[in-house]
Amino acid sequence: MELIVINGYTPPSPDKYDVDFSNINGADEQLENGYSYIEQVRAQVPSISLAWTNIVETDAANILSAVSSATFNCKYFFDGIKEDTFKCSSPKLSLKLVDGNTRYYDLSLTLEG
Repeated sequence: MELIVINGYTPPSPDKYDVDFSNINGADEQLENGYSYIEQVRAQVPSISLAWTNIVETDAANILSAVSSATFNCKYFFDGIKEDTFKCSSPKLSLKLVDGNTRYYDLSLTLEG
């Protein structure tokens, strides 16, 4: 089973895969009578942290190309396959090792719903 499909591209299995859901809140108001309220803008917004270790240059380029659009569609596993629109934040690519003509990279990124 595929953990994640990014914009139609199935990357190699990640070494790190964390899915988290949070609520995005707007105004947090305190009323004169002592009550407070929080205006919830969006509920259960997904965030996916991904990392790959020792991937080759073509895999790194393909993953970065798949997340290069401002927003993109993504299918991911969380108690079944879910589908949402995401944007990429905090991409980090590090050259790890050069073995002859092959370079290996570590890549990490976060997909925000």
